[in-house]
Amino acid sequence: MSDKLSTSSVELKEIEKFVEYIEKLVRESDIGLSPKSVELIKRKYFELKMKAKIEIESVPKFMENVAFSKMKELDFLELRLETALQLASDKYTLQEMHARCDALKNTVEVYKALAFAFASVLAIIVGAIISRLI
Repeated sequence: MSDKLSTSSVELKEIEKFVEYIEKLVRESDIGLSPKSVELIKRKYFELKMKAKIEIESVPKFMENVAFSKMKELDFLELRLETALQLASDKYTLQEMHARCDALKNTVEVYKALAFAFASVLAIIVGAIISRLI
């Protein structure tokens, strides 16, 4: 009977290592994670979570306190993962906004140059027309 409980601990340790890996990945990343990556991570976590839940819920009745404690630990790990994934998503969004802002700045510079060129050509044309009229 303690085998089921120790298996649960193994499952929780695997989940904890997974969450720590994701937290480290997010912490070290400047650009965060794409929505697709976040979705893949959530799927993998769901698989791990279901395995752990099955093991936790299969403990004998007299060990309900231990099962309850393991479920709380699982909930805590899920909160940690969700926090890390939210940070990763926010970093990714921020990086995308910076890229769009840079592209917009470049576009504005191009339009400024075009406006200056257009104004110069217009001044030359107006100058030529005025010089012919005089």
